[in-house]
Amino acid sequence: MIQCKCGSTVFKSQMIATSNVLVTSKSGQPELLPGSEDVLEADFKGTFVCKLCGAVYLDIGDADDSDREIRRCACGSARFTAHQICRHDVIVDSENNYVRDDGIYDSEKPYGPYMCTQCNTEYDELDDLPVVQAEADANLCPAFELYRITQPPQLSIYLAWGDLSGLASRLISSIIGRDVSAEAMREEYYDMHLFLAEPISSVELETLYEAIQATEDDSAESIYEEGEPVQKLEQCVSQKLFGKLLTFDLTLTRADDSGVWFIGNSQ
Repeated sequence: MIQCKCGSTVFKSQMIATSNVLVTSKSGQPELLPGSEDVLEADFKGTFVCKLCGAVYLDIGDADDSDREIRRCACGSARFTAHQICRHDVIVDSENNYVRDDGIYDSEKPYGPYMCTQCNTEYDELDDLPVVQAEADANLCPAFELYRITQPPQLSIYLAWGDLSGLASRLISSIIGRDVSAEAMREEYYDMHLFLAEPISSVELETLYEAIQATEDDSAESIYEEGEPVQKLEQCVSQKLFGKLLTFDLTLTRADDSGVWFIGNSQ
């Protein structure tokens, strides 16, 4: 199996295809009937961009990391802060004042010093890191490693509702392989849930349950009829989703009007 260095096997690319199609002439012009495409020949053009982490490959074969060796910090982390010079397109007003970024169109190679996001150890060069054989953890979804919440050792963390909504949206989108907008909301008393702007299918829900290692009790708590789309993820499922990102074992959440306290035990 060919996969990105982050573990994902889903990539965005461009395709030129020759197809047999069905069209309708009702409008006076030929219009494609949805779902009628029968692709005869396809040719992928351009780059392959990992859907999960954004890594770019010129050829899909370049993403083959099945026998890769990677460098890690002494604490085990493979993520570091670095520096990079980038050139942006920007939006300005009529007086040439900056309004916002409109995307990076060119960037140079990142450079050090490099600081581990887990333990803050600093390295002048990544070549200073020890090389280890990469071993895929079949029980860990790559999205949780990519979006892991790094912090000094502690047994609690407070996250605002807006941050939780953004984090949940990125996580769920990465896990099921399509864009999903999620809003973290307070329930009665101190509970919380996730409301999805668009429902996810029962198959996508099972994919999510597998990623968070949900039990039968967790599945029962998320109230849905088998085979039906789901738009709300209940307290226990939400806890398990965010708990995968923490550096401690989550035992309790306590929601208030501004956000949620995540409280637990050290691993």
